Amino acid sequence: MDTYIEFQRYQDLSSATELIDILDENEIPYQVDDSSAHFDLTASSISPLDQHVIIKIREEDFEKVNGLFTTDKKQPINNSSDDHYLYSFSDNDIIDVIVNPEEWTDFEVTLAKQISKQRGLKPTAEFVKSTRKEKIEEEKKEAIMTKTSISMGYAWFLWIAILSIINTIDFTYHKRLFFIFGLGITQVVDGAMKILKGNFVIAGFVFNIIISFLFFVFWYYAKKKKQWAFIVGLVLYGLDTILFILVRDWLSTGFHIFVLLGIGFGYQSLLQNNKKTVA
Repeated sequence: MDTYIEFQRYQDLSSATELIDILDENEIPYQVDDSSAHFDLTASSISPLDQHVIIKIREEDFEKVNGLFTTDKKQPINNSSDDHYLYSFSDNDIIDVIVNPEEWTDFEVTLAKQISKQRGLKPTAEFVKSTRKEKIEEEKKEAIMTKTSISMGYAWFLWIAILSIINTIDFTYHKRLFFIFGLGITQVVDGAMKILKGNFVIAGFVFNIIISFLFFVFWYYAKKKKQWAFIVGLVLYGLDTILFILVRDWLSTGFHIFVLLGIGFGYQSLLQNNKKTVA
């Protein structure tokens, strides 16, 4: 749905005729908010100052309409409404909008320029330099945080693979070492190996190595920022978590959920990074 914002305010409808005609000629959608029409029954009690006609246009058409007036060598229309949030900005904030237009909509930049003229503001070279320096530093910090989140996310796949293999080897040689971040499915197979013995021990051992190796694959491709590796790894480890829930091993369940969150945050950071790259 299109968002209509106030473009110009008039005392009465007749004063707005010129603007309405221009909008009609250029087939630009608009809305008319006539407050006087809302108080016909009590018109005698309403002050003329309280009655006004507001012409609203779509936000994306603001600059275009202003351009029409400039082309016609007429007085450009200023948005006279002082209830827009930009009017609450400090002088430095207004200049920041003008200096960094890529972070704001065309309407916001245009309105900021108008406010700047009204206040007589002029961005100094020092202010522009300091603003851009701060922006560069913020972007560097954000890039480092994003990179760290992604790397911590895919690092879990490597730990899962290594610890699952260690758990299997340790179980095979009847040791008591156990890593809680390892896969539950390998533990199920280990248990079956202990009961069935014989040839199943070799088959089970090979199965566990293959399953664990899959997470090496997820780590390798997630490190290369492949989204599918994060997704498939998350799904499989999520299913593995269900095994601990079924046997009510809440400690292992809790640690698995902790790992899932870490991988999930890494995947989310990857998506945000990809959006910025495309933009």
